Amino acid sequence: MKKGYFYIALAALLLPILVRAFWFYRGTVERPEIATPDFASFTMPEAPINENTNNEVEQLGGTVIIDQAHSNQFTMPDITAFTSAIQQRGGRIEALNDSFSLDFQLKYASAFVSFSPSFPFSSFEIQSLQNFAERGGKILVFTDATRNFISVDFVTGNPIAIGDSNAANSLLKVFDITVNNDYLYNTQENEGNFRNVLFDEFGKSELTFGLKEIALYGTHSVESASGLVLLGGSESNLSSMNDAHNPNHGGAVLSANGNVAAFGDLTFLSSPYNTYTDNATLISNLADFVLTSEQSLTLQNFPYIFTGNT
Repeated sequence: MKKGYFYIALAALLLPILVRAFWFYRGTVERPEIATPDFASFTMPEAPINENTNNEVEQLGGTVIIDQAHSNQFTMPDITAFTSAIQQRGGRIEALNDSFSLDFQLKYASAFVSFSPSFPFSSFEIQSLQNFAERGGKILVFTDATRNFISVDFVTGNPIAIGDSNAANSLLKVFDITVNNDYLYNTQENEGNFRNVLFDEFGKSELTFGLKEIALYGTHSVESASGLVLLGGSESNLSSMNDAHNPNHGGAVLSANGNVAAFGDLTFLSSPYNTYTDNATLISNLADFVLTSEQSLTLQNFPYIFTGNT
């Protein structure tokens, strides 16, 4: 009798445990298959590539002076597409390493090109370049909103980022061109990033021939009261200065005499950006621009006045 009570008590103890075990733990674990994306089928979006396939270029010759005397914030590989286009046309690249040789080099040069200068131009340099442009020489100035010269405040010791617009404007102001200390952006229509701005409105010039769309990558806005806006865009292209669109500002302008051009960006000259949109065509136009100058010879060109046979 006592043995029967023992089994009843044991069953009363174990039964709730067994019921709970079978209710909550019904066999082995069966993990459901988790659906995952087919990553192998994904492709990254790419900007439209439009390389310049024109292999027949006119041999123009000429010498292009590249400014390296103003602590310029670039390296030669940054502008390979531009220098290659010049050399394909028979042009020669020559560096300006100090301001003392500027006047002499301009005597025989076709063009003077400055990339993102950090130090301002002296009054002597400005006068020499102004005379050069008046004789028919071409001048190109490229700035870039993403390039800064880092200085240090001697009082506080804090680093200060100094852009290239002030240094560039020291030269450009005599040609009525101003590079604004800002950057253009567009959050609605852009080339993959809000600071990669598209331009599809062009001033009529040899520099804009054949262009349908241009992409600049971190560009200042540029303006000229008397000159021509070369690269304009939609109303959603805004300036960081006031978050507004100004149709008189653009990514590049040309001076009134047609011999001086200023760009707010130089990244489009480097790979792979030189192949996006119509940037390759623009670079070809720039190479033609700097090599087609014809200086009217004056005594300032001596001894390079006598270029023919005597």
